[in-house]
Amino acid sequence: MVELDQFKYTLSTYDETLKEVKDSLDLENKERRITELDKSMEEPGFWDDPERSTKTVREAKNLKAVSYTHLTLPTILRV
Repeated sequence: MVELDQFKYTLSTYDETLKEVKDSLDLENKERRITELDKSMEEPGFWDDPERSTKTVREAKNLKAVSYTHLTLPTILRV
């Protein structure tokens, strides 16, 4: 049990680093952009232009991957 407590303590020292990573990734603007892209995908006629829709879906997917990774990393590290 002592080893687990030591491990948890060590992980807790990464909180500030994770905050710095979040800031450097500009996650707030990424989340805003994801919202914009999701709304645009709901618009009538969005899927009529395959090139545009593919580009938009790809961008949203990439932004969501970065955001999801950052959101889940602290949970994964604390398991």
